[in-house]
Amino acid sequence: MATAGVEAARADLITAGERPNPVLSLSTSSINTHNNGGNSSYWRKDIDTVAAWSQPIERGNKHGLRQEVATANVGVAGADRQTLWRDLSVAADNAWHDLVVAQENLRLSQEASALYQRTLAASELRFRSGDIAAADLSRIRVEAARSRSDARQAEGNLAQARGIVARLLGHNESSALINASLDWPGNADVPSTDQLDNLIEQQPDVIAARWRLQSSSKAVELARAQRANDVTVSLQYEHDPISSKPNTMGLGISVPIQIGNHYEGEIRRSLADQTAAELALSTARLQARRSLEAELATLNTAADVLHTYQGDLIDNARAAAASAEYAYQRGATSLINLLDARRTLRTVQIDALNAQANYSRHRVLWDLLTHPQEI
Repeated sequence: MATAGVEAARADLITAGERPNPVLSLSTSSINTHNNGGNSSYWRKDIDTVAAWSQPIERGNKHGLRQEVATANVGVAGADRQTLWRDLSVAADNAWHDLVVAQENLRLSQEASALYQRTLAASELRFRSGDIAAADLSRIRVEAARSRSDARQAEGNLAQARGIVARLLGHNESSALINASLDWPGNADVPSTDQLDNLIEQQPDVIAARWRLQSSSKAVELARAQRANDVTVSLQYEHDPISSKPNTMGLGISVPIQIGNHYEGEIRRSLADQTAAELALSTARLQARRSLEAELATLNTAADVLHTYQGDLIDNARAAAASAEYAYQRGATSLINLLDARRTLRTVQIDALNAQANYSRHRVLWDLLTHPQEI
């Protein structure tokens, strides 16, 4: 749809470049119904025939100003399409990250559920042999049921994430077949920029606002140019066979007289549109600055969080869970400590995954903001 808008603007540019067409008119008058020359040819009959060629001529550079307005509108349509492309790219990238996270969450949930099922099976054997109390077995059964519920919820979240990606890609029929993969960025780093003003001017929203201001400025000139009267030049040929001069030529010029309409309304409207375009450009620049500053701050925060998980946090959580498993099997720790260690490991794994995905998606967004794509 945006591309169709660009093509429409280009068509308007072609229209703006066209000159007024001339007018050819033919007329007859002074037809004598009683004596029209008998059986003589039409050219010799008592009929006054006139052929005229009229050519409108525009003044005040209206033709050039129309082209400049249309050229600016082509720029507006192109920048709007680029803005839409960026926004859709961000939406698709976020949906893709969500799908990757949903897939990994399902894997972690299934692993946890399988672990609890094995623990439950072993605990039931130990309960029958008198190794554990009924209360501990009940706790394990609750945790096993909860882990199965979490896995089912993760399956639902995955199906929903696949559906969103499929809709964005236009493949609703094959959403169940979509499996996402993603190369995570390496060590979390935050790009620094000393050229924020240049980045602001590169944003497609700002580019579109600049083109709109240029279009409205030229529209003001075009409205004022309407006060320059256009001229219509006419060349006329007249044939009257009974006249002493049967063939004559004539030249005429017509000019409108601006008595009732001085184009005041058109000029004031164009000036108001120009003022609105100036304010819109200032707003677009302000919003672009705030978006860039906010995204850079968000990226900083995401990098700091990811740094925390890129250290020894996950390894320590795995080691603590493994120690708790080993100790519980040998009766050296309580079931509560084991369950706490498992929950802690799962929480750390999910938080680390979300931290990685959060940094990755904001890094992609920053790259889109700082390197606008030409399409």
